[in-house]
Amino acid sequence: MKLMKQIIATIFALSLLSTPAFADACSNAARSMISGNPNAILLSVKSKQGSNGNVTCEARIKISADGKPPRIVVKKFNP
Repeated sequence: MKLMKQIIATIFALSLLSTPAFADACSNAARSMISGNPNAILLSVKSKQGSNGNVTCEARIKISADGKPPRIVVKKFNP
């Protein structure tokens, strides 16, 4: 029983250690996505890991245009 608890704790700890790498990948991809547009401002970036292990990123981007009110766009992508 102790061995099973140690295995579960180790797997859980390893999953926590890999999370910041996904967040950095999402953040870098979102920044590169808006770098070409001077009217775009990155508001937030979220990363979510599904049960199958795939990571999906969600970026909220504020885009302003001359004479029009700014709009907020939500883009979902894989890093």
